[in-house]
Amino acid sequence: MHGKRLFWQLYLAYLAITLLGLAVLVLCTWALLAEFGEGLVPKEQLGRIARDAQLRVGAAAVVVALLTAGVGLLLCRRIARPFEELRSGAERFSRGELSFRVPPAELPEARAISRALNNLADTVIERSHTLDSERNQRDAILASMVEGVLAVDANQRLISLNRAGAALLGIDRARAPGRSLQEVVRNAELQELLTKVLDGEQTQLAEITLHRKEDCILEAHGTVLRAAGGQKLGALAVLHNVTQLRRLERVRRDFVANVSHELKTPVTSIKGFVETLLDGAMDSPEDATRFLQIVAAQTDRLAMIIEDLLTLSRMEQEAEQEAILLEPSTIRHVLDAAVAVCQTKAENKEIRLAIDCDPDLLGMVNPLLLEQAVVNLVDNAVKYSPAQATIELIARKHDADIAIEVRDHGCGISREHLARIFERFYRVDKARSRSLGGTGLGLAIVKHIAQAHGGRATVESTPGKGSTFTIHVRAA
Repeated sequence: MHGKRLFWQLYLAYLAITLLGLAVLVLCTWALLAEFGEGLVPKEQLGRIARDAQLRVGAAAVVVALLTAGVGLLLCRRIARPFEELRSGAERFSRGELSFRVPPAELPEARAISRALNNLADTVIERSHTLDSERNQRDAILASMVEGVLAVDANQRLISLNRAGAALLGIDRARAPGRSLQEVVRNAELQELLTKVLDGEQTQLAEITLHRKEDCILEAHGTVLRAAGGQKLGALAVLHNVTQLRRLERVRRDFVANVSHELKTPVTSIKGFVETLLDGAMDSPEDATRFLQIVAAQTDRLAMIIEDLLTLSRMEQEAEQEAILLEPSTIRHVLDAAVAVCQTKAENKEIRLAIDCDPDLLGMVNPLLLEQAVVNLVDNAVKYSPAQATIELIARKHDADIAIEVRDHGCGISREHLARIFERFYRVDKARSRSLGGTGLGLAIVKHIAQAHGGRATVESTPGKGSTFTIHVRAA
């Protein structure tokens, strides 16, 4: 439409100028003929001669006008076509059709413009590819980060959120951008952190707790989000999941407190009875003998705790250095050896130890370590089982693993204790555990032995019905 308008404007302008020139020429010719004819011919012939000359000039003017109109039509079309192609090409570029190229025009001026448009398209394509590459790299970096990255504008509307951030906050990443932070993340601590950043333009650090089925603790670093020119765009928060770290810190604190308490109890007892002996109890042979027996028992208990701690430390070091040797061994041989160790204590309570295991079942194990783990489980089962009960040792192959179960019918364990039962010095009933002579490290040793075999230790229990502890190892 615009090209036709340009063509007709050029063409009409050309015709107007041509016709105006012809009109002036005809009028001048008529005037000259009239003036020239006066005095040369009789007056009665002058009108006829002038009319004949005017008709001829008029006819010649019409012919010239038609020829000029045809030539003008061709010239205007030739001039308008390149500019129409330029306009069409510019429109296609504006629609994003950057692969299109404007054909070179015949006119030098139009040819220069077409070349400039094509160069502009090449530049836009190159810069678009650069921007796409940079955006893809940025998105790949953000998507690969284990830390959550959250960006909001000055009105606390989400600008960007990476995959880890969406997973940590438990929100739908696709629907988050453009929505307000209060609408997407219902956490007052995070909102307060970003508000402080937007108000004070200072880096903020806070620890945020997300209350879920299991609490998630996040360490949030907030800072001002700025553009390349330095203008303030909003706020940026980087989220680190420190739940496991805080849990390990708690376990470490509990371990230090527990080991101090466990060591303090026998040491205090030994110190007290020694002081009693020194204060005169040695003069009574009966009291001296009784006190020394107590001191010896507490010394044995102290030695057991230290030995279990050394065992755990040694196993952790060997596991880190991959120094634990695993070899194909029969599981039945390991179970028989564990039963032989615990048989005397079981017979004292009239408890029967029953083994259910295929004699040919092979596992990739360290026989001595696995025997120690089974002994710990059987020893616990004997302690907490009533007299004349039966403890079952069952080994079954499941796909590429072997499950070794120690099943008792004792008092059982409440559900709230199951998650922490394998922690060091964790006791369900502290008074009863100490009275039965446990160190509080037996199940922790079982867990580490299972992990050293590339497996795990699990427990299932029902209060009043008994417990089943399972060691999972790899089959040979």
